[in-house]
Amino acid sequence: MEGRELRRVLDAHQLIARAYKDDRFPTSGRGGDFRMFVITWIWIVAVERCPKDDRWERVAAVMGFRNNFQIAQLIASDAPRYEPDDRVWWGDRTCPAPMIRRDGPCGQRGSVTVRVTNPDDGTWREDRYCSRHRREARLVQDHDRALLASGVVPEPLPNRGGLGPSYLRWNWANVYQWAAGAGWKPPAVGLCVDDWPVMAKVVGQPAPKLALLDGGGEETGPPPGGTLGLRLMQGGGGRG
Repeated sequence: MEGRELRRVLDAHQLIARAYKDDRFPTSGRGGDFRMFVITWIWIVAVERCPKDDRWERVAAVMGFRNNFQIAQLIASDAPRYEPDDRVWWGDRTCPAPMIRRDGPCGQRGSVTVRVTNPDDGTWREDRYCSRHRREARLVQDHDRALLASGVVPEPLPNRGGLGPSYLRWNWANVYQWAAGAGWKPPAVGLCVDDWPVMAKVVGQPAPKLALLDGGGEETGPPPGGTLGLRLMQGGGGRG
């Protein structure tokens, strides 16, 4: 093995090891397999040396995807965005409306969801009011809508996604737009999680200085509204 080829393989193994240890990847739920998507892509490009035209089909076979929609869903789960850290299942949050005859909030199980935005940084949370306090919920909702319409609320810093650009050199703006749809907009702080000020504070250390794996021709990514170069397969698809 020539020195250049050896360096390529070693870089790939280093990136894979980094991905395995990266606790910013989701471990369950939406986007839980995105870590394996990244690792699989690195492996087939740098180690298997899969031909460029066959890479999407190879990744689909390894991960058990049957169609482009499944791939788009997975990539969309990594689209940079802000989401409240305290999102809970429907009905699990109690009503925050203040009581008149006693101090403290209502405390009944909530059923009316209301968004509450922080005007200082643009972050938001979800409150759930009970059916008895629908009027209070409506007032909060109207206030929040007026606040957002005023144009003075800053864009919240993203706290989800952005891991793909940390490992693969693609045109991620195109890739995310294709996967997440027209409603997604790139954040002002950039697409890569390593560049986000909020993430730098959370991690508390400089981002790793590792060479990115060249996607080998995937730089442009899928066009907005287009499709990936994946030939649809019949059956369940094998893993391995």
